[in-house]
Amino acid sequence: EARDRVGGRIETVRMGEHNVDLGAAYIHGCNSYNPVYKLAVDLGVKVDQTAGGYSQGWGLDAPWYDCVSGKRVSTAQLEKASQLVGYAKSLID
Repeated sequence: EARDRVGGRIETVRMGEHNVDLGAAYIHGCNSYNPVYKLAVDLGVKVDQTAGGYSQGWGLDAPWYDCVSGKRVSTAQLEKASQLVGYAKSLID
């Protein structure tokens, strides 16, 4: 995804009188905590929220791996992390 410009996969190009965004295909996490999703909603962009709007591979049933050890993260660790994220979100609300 490295480019000689800012933006990674996302690039806005001019097509006639319109700006068109190229490259972006998913909003990972269609919820109020995601600023990209909030911006899309605020701008009236139609977002397909099938399966939560992103791959279901992000759930607790998905295989998660420790990026340092390469070992699979246990269900107990995932549940604890999920609880912590839920707690953090409750502080935001």
